[in-house]
Amino acid sequence: MSPQPTIFLGGSRSITRLHPAIIDRMSRIVAGGYRILIGDADGIDSALQRFLAETGYRDVTIFCSGERPRNYHGPWTIHRIHAPFCAHGYEFHAVKDRAMSDAADLGFMIWDGASPGSALNALRLTGQGKPVFIFDSPAGTTIRLETVCDWTTYIGRHPARIRASLRTRATPAEWAMIHADF
Repeated sequence: MSPQPTIFLGGSRSITRLHPAIIDRMSRIVAGGYRILIGDADGIDSALQRFLAETGYRDVTIFCSGERPRNYHGPWTIHRIHAPFCAHGYEFHAVKDRAMSDAADLGFMIWDGASPGSALNALRLTGQGKPVFIFDSPAGTTIRLETVCDWTTYIGRHPARIRASLRTRATPAEWAMIHADF
């Protein structure tokens, strides 16, 4: 019997409550016995951790970039990722996000439609041939992206300022995956 898939859960720090569609999908993830990787940020990471703790779900690993997680709501494994000494701010925490993208088989991002981190996590996953579901919080809908081309089409519908923010935060290798002139 093969192990259940590993799913990277993440999203925007501005989102602190779980929409009914997110609760429904999370209930299906729990029922499916997925292995869950999740970060330690305020916002959706913390809200998802609380949901998982309330359900008593155990197959969860919390990734953090420091010595201890900023948020930790359950009796789960903690996986510390050591960021380079020179990494600060966004880059300090992006190291952990890249590690989760590498370790996961698929992703579920809850996005506010503006924050670059969640969109870049979706790019990292699709760039490795891993599907990602994005719950678009402003629209209240979920979209499935399979490829970088799907990601580019989806992000291309968003304002230029969001695409510019993504380009600023992406590494050169991450941005090189995109075959569009944003």
